[in-house]
Amino acid sequence: MNLCHLGDALDSWKGWVVGKLRNVLKDVRVLPMFTDEDVRATWNNARLELYARLTGLADANRILRPDIRFTAGTRGAYFDLDATLDGSDLFVDPDTGIEPPQGGGVRHIRVAEVVQLLPPESHRLLLVYQHSFREENWVDARLQHVLRDLPARYVAFALWAGSVSMVFISCDRGRLTACRGTLREIMVPLEPERARVTEIHEGQAADAKVAV
Repeated sequence: MNLCHLGDALDSWKGWVVGKLRNVLKDVRVLPMFTDEDVRATWNNARLELYARLTGLADANRILRPDIRFTAGTRGAYFDLDATLDGSDLFVDPDTGIEPPQGGGVRHIRVAEVVQLLPPESHRLLLVYQHSFREENWVDARLQHVLRDLPARYVAFALWAGSVSMVFISCDRGRLTACRGTLREIMVPLEPERARVTEIHEGQAADAKVAV
């Protein structure tokens, strides 16, 4: 997330998604992945509170790592969360989304980092913002790329909204199914092929491939 995007339509859409899932999510927190050069000066209390409201959070206290700039040097420890947060669901807000097949930088979260946030015994729901294109098959292709690098115990689906999308990942199929059901119910008036909510798919990788 970068300050230049604060308050734009993308933040409002993120907040809409989180708000619609309020009865499904548990103690949701956000990992903003701030990339601004001087995070502490740029993200003052007022801006953090605005960001929290726009993204559907109760207050800025639910923003994790608010004073850390996400860089190649900090990313190693960035996703190493306190054990007290094990019962919290997470919304991860990278500038662009999950790394593409050719690799990515600080604008992306890596698949190995997704695994770091979702240990095998976790019941957490993980929401990841994903910039997208208007072609629906692009979202399916991105989801399949992620699943190729996740073991079978991980399940995922995506919500596609044109230029933006959200990827939902968990090791708890029941919770992920409930999350998808809530979003699918909203889309009932649309024809099935236009419902914008993909099916749930399983990971396809061996465990060792994504060891952190």
